[in-house]
Amino acid sequence: MHYQYRIENIPTAWRDIPGGDIDTYTVASLGLANNTYTFQIRAANSVGPSWTSGDIPSVGMVDLVGPAISEINLTSNPQDGSLDTGEQVKVVVIFNENVVLVGKPQFALDIGSEEKVANFVSHAGTSIFFEYIVAEGDSDLDGIAIPANPFRGVGGIDVGLGVIIPGAFIEDAAGNDAVLDYAGAGPSADHKVNLPPETAPSIASVAIISDPGEDGVYSNGDEILVSVAFAPPGEVTVTGDPQLTLDVGGAARTADYKTFNYDGVTSLAFAYAIAAGDHDGDGISIPANAINLNGGTIGSADADANLDHAAVPSKAGHRVDTAPSISYVVFLNITQDGRLYTEGELVELEAAFTEAVTVPGEPQLALDIGGETRYAGLQRAEGASLFFAYTVQEGEQDHNGILIPSTAINLNNGTITDGTGNAAVLTFGDGALWPQILVDAQPPDMLSAEVSTSGSEVIITFNEEIGPAPLLLRAAQLVGVEAGVFYQALFNVYVDDFEVVPSGASFDGNQLWLSVLNLIDDEQKVSVSYDNLFAKAAPGILVDQGGHPLANFDDRSAKNLSEYSPEEPTEGEEVDVPVILKLMSANITMTEGSQATYTVAMGHPPLDGEETTVQLSSVPGRLLTLSAEGLTFTSDN
Repeated sequence: MHYQYRIENIPTAWRDIPGGDIDTYTVASLGLANNTYTFQIRAANSVGPSWTSGDIPSVGMVDLVGPAISEINLTSNPQDGSLDTGEQVKVVVIFNENVVLVGKPQFALDIGSEEKVANFVSHAGTSIFFEYIVAEGDSDLDGIAIPANPFRGVGGIDVGLGVIIPGAFIEDAAGNDAVLDYAGAGPSADHKVNLPPETAPSIASVAIISDPGEDGVYSNGDEILVSVAFAPPGEVTVTGDPQLTLDVGGAARTADYKTFNYDGVTSLAFAYAIAAGDHDGDGISIPANAINLNGGTIGSADADANLDHAAVPSKAGHRVDTAPSISYVVFLNITQDGRLYTEGELVELEAAFTEAVTVPGEPQLALDIGGETRYAGLQRAEGASLFFAYTVQEGEQDHNGILIPSTAINLNNGTITDGTGNAAVLTFGDGALWPQILVDAQPPDMLSAEVSTSGSEVIITFNEEIGPAPLLLRAAQLVGVEAGVFYQALFNVYVDDFEVVPSGASFDGNQLWLSVLNLIDDEQKVSVSYDNLFAKAAPGILVDQGGHPLANFDDRSAKNLSEYSPEEPTEGEEVDVPVILKLMSANITMTEGSQATYTVAMGHPPLDGEETTVQLSSVPGRLLTLSAEGLTFTSDN
């Protein structure tokens, strides 16, 4: 049998394989680069340059490339990212193809800049596994690193003096040695080693660092600044808005968290602005354990800070003396719902300061009543309170509520000071409106009257809201009618000088609406009066909030806004002009069996064939018999 071979990947000639029928033949060096090549082999029974159909071709693979490292991983899973003494560091090296392992290689680790050797554990397919047990004294705060070319004990081991001990071998199935070159890997932050126990930051000092000036005294608006330093030095994290309690003259005051790393020092700063009424003659102090987290946190990345600290005693160089200021101004002798003052009544008030005051002179308290300034005089001073009073004068009125201006107190050439001579701050915020404190020392009066655009109502407007007195309400209940029936009798409406009796009446705030049956046209003259017998007989029947009766008025002109314009009737046209006349004692006084006349304006004379009737009715509940007789018509209708 004769054999030949050639390389399929590259164009080469067929080469003879000497020796005839053989199983193994080593190919001489062909100068090939590392790679995988395909060889073709042919065989024949003939001798000579010709090959017959008895050829038996076959193909073989030749691998000249060794396996290489694909990746190296630390596979241990340390709690909190740190491995302690006795715990395992697990490593897996993965190659790009299956490897054959002979012996037990080792693997180098960089722990705290020192080389530590991980021992072989197992091998499977493309992976080789190593393990290192953390020893006492091992420490790496940054994390385990992998040095360059980390395999140890692979190939021959030179022990010196020309002695080489065979080591482990890593190769592929074709016998190619593994390529173990590796660039190395930096620290693995989740594989730290033997981290020292976390030390929680704690308060090293608490100090007042603000400067009150040469006299060592803070006043209104000055800022108290407190520094809280922590140890050991390092980063302190703050979330939320923690607070710190100060003792100012025995009163707790809250300083708010202001900044971190104040003035370039690792400390927290808390600030409080001195307010009116703050006093401390001995100096500000800070109680023990004064920090309140207020829902926030203070600590390092891994531990909450220990906020315990000793008290800071009073500091004479940090005293507080503020000027007295107004705490509040209130009305005295009023109910929860307020009060309505009328003429002659005494309005009493108290102005309270933040501390006891001395008041030589006679200061005054300004009141805004209906847009006019009135002054309440000082009655007495008691400790931190001043008491004022004002007598309401006739004609004064305020239905919106008394206003106390922001600059209410007028010194009136006097002074108001505290015990150390500080002049009082007399501004009172933005002032205060008391809508439930009203003044009504002015009787109601009519302002205007007008006819509605529909011509069906006459609207009387008053200078304030009025309503029925209790007397009128009781009378309406006794008679069994609505109060509006009495309003109809109290007011007179005149159209072209003829009286038109209202068919309905109602109050809406400061307006009285009187309805009329016959529409008032746009050319008629209208006036109103409140001076008939009924109105004069009961002068206090309509009153304002202060109980003042409505003053009588007569023949007040009403502005005619009616848009109604009737058409003149033609001869023979049927005209319906209903008029309901309500006779009351205030209108006509009659004795039994007597007669009385009442003139009604019809608008035009009766036409031929036109029937005119008058219907009479009494106030409900009264036993009266009424009839109409002797209707006559004048040329004036």
